[in-house]
Amino acid sequence: MVVGLSESMATEKPDNMLLDCYQRYIGSLEAVSEVDVYAGAGLTMGGLLLTVVGWGVFLWNETATYGTSQFYTVRELAIVAAGLGIPVFVLGAVAMLLGSHRTTAVAIGGTAICSAAVLLFVTTYPSQWDAPGRFNAPIGVSLYGLGLSAMLFAFGAAYSCRMTGKV
Repeated sequence: MVVGLSESMATEKPDNMLLDCYQRYIGSLEAVSEVDVYAGAGLTMGGLLLTVVGWGVFLWNETATYGTSQFYTVRELAIVAAGLGIPVFVLGAVAMLLGSHRTTAVAIGGTAICSAAVLLFVTTYPSQWDAPGRFNAPIGVSLYGLGLSAMLFAFGAAYSCRMTGKV
């Protein structure tokens, strides 16, 4: 049951459009609080916005003069925005599906690993990211892949829990 709602309120149609859509397309509001729905929707939309802005800035930057400091700075900002947006988007989806505390913990851990990879990118790009004798690029890409894999596993587990009713 939703915290703060009586049993009759949890089963009737909510007045809020977001909660109504959640109840109609995802599941009952009995197993999830309104805060989880709002947090999940906010993270999902924020992550989507960050990803799209990063992608757009990256494409726009391709018209700049290659090799200038402005080119690398704008490219770095674009990659950071998209690199953080994707895990935030998936974390929001996991928060809305609310599989279990372990599922959420795995998603948060995956987000932290992806953030560490983005931090490695920020501290080494452009001069040390792919320099000879340095392994920053393979380590960063591997960390990001590991974090994203953990998050996608958490999403699958949360989705499975929601669809089978084991929430």
